[in-house]
Amino acid sequence: WRERIASPPLAGRVEYRGYVPDADRQAVYAGARLLVLPSFNEGFGMPVAEAMSLGVPVIASNCGSLPEVSGGAAVLVEPEDVVGISHAMERLLFDTALARRLAEEGLRQSTRFEWTSAAARTRPASDRAIETSRRRGGRSPRSARPWLAGAALPGDRSRSGPGPLATARGTYHEGSRP
Repeated sequence: WRERIASPPLAGRVEYRGYVPDADRQAVYAGARLLVLPSFNEGFGMPVAEAMSLGVPVIASNCGSLPEVSGGAAVLVEPEDVVGISHAMERLLFDTALARRLAEEGLRQSTRFEWTSAAARTRPASDRAIETSRRRGGRSPRSARPWLAGAALPGDRSRSGPGPLATARGTYHEGSRP
């Protein structure tokens, strides 16, 4: 496939990048007309969230986490359907109204993954856990084990790469559920 993109008619029009460092990623996305991610399995789908946060229309596979991450703001395709992927690419490249609509919807969808909205959704659960622990009267410190949960969040539009690590701390008591 690398030889195919280095030969006409793709030479000079398609580029293989490999790993793109965080410092360069925002510029790469900002210069893209669309992101195509026909992945068979994505853990979270960070490229989709990053592209959407920069207003880049997205074509992603309809499996793994990508349908949820894209939230209806992307064209979803079967990852093994090469013809379907090429039709989706052609459609987004030539249907500027559709590309613009998906870019706008993607910007809205990407706000679900910003630090402030993640913190706002996480805070009530943390508050409930603290209140439940207080109602139980606490436990002996010897039976308590500390826990730390974290989730990497996409960066905001003002910087490249992932955003801050959203963390929550608490204490797990033997025999109790958080």
